[in-house]
Amino acid sequence: MNGCYWFRQGICISPALDKPTDSVTSPKRCLTSEYKTCNLYRDPPGGIQTEATGLEKYTEKKQPSGLRITELMVKEVYAHETVPESPCPFFIVTQYDGKYFTYCNKKKSWLTKSQSFLCLTNDQNCPWRSEK
Repeated sequence: MNGCYWFRQGICISPALDKPTDSVTSPKRCLTSEYKTCNLYRDPPGGIQTEATGLEKYTEKKQPSGLRITELMVKEVYAHETVPESPCPFFIVTQYDGKYFTYCNKKKSWLTKSQSFLCLTNDQNCPWRSEK
């Protein structure tokens, strides 16, 4: 893993914060080996991992069965430049043409970048996640 475990798409999601925010982030610190000097840094659950964890392990997987990323999916709406990560167990990341696309396995649909951002910052209040 490169950089801080708690830095996701420009947002700090450290458990030391009341809620995720971008007001405390510094790419110079968060994306380099200096991240442990941050007063908001806490060891991640299970300690620092050397192998892929969380959503990182899904980036190499193929697209969800039966669904295809097509040229009709406007990259400005759906595609991420970096790997988006969410603690939600239904959040799947797929790589296509050098970009990252997200899929909700509970909703059974591709997510826009703004929907992905909500999965990152507010996954516990997701209406689909609470459905049985």
